[in-house]
Amino acid sequence: MVTGEPRRILKAGDRCDTRNCGAAAYHRVLFSKGLLDFCHHHYDEAPDSLLAKAVYEIDESWAI
Repeated sequence: MVTGEPRRILKAGDRCDTRNCGAAAYHRVLFSKGLLDFCHHHYDEAPDSLLAKAVYEIDESWAI
């Protein structure tokens, strides 16, 4: 039986890749040729076309 909050995959040093942001990343989007980390604010602004190209997505907004 697992109790408590799940462990985060993203660490404190993982920061939003959006230009000039630097906030803590709570979303990681993996593409076939790399990945991008986003803070919650910039993830919400991410265009659907960008997310449609994602291979996998990690959403840790539960940790906010």
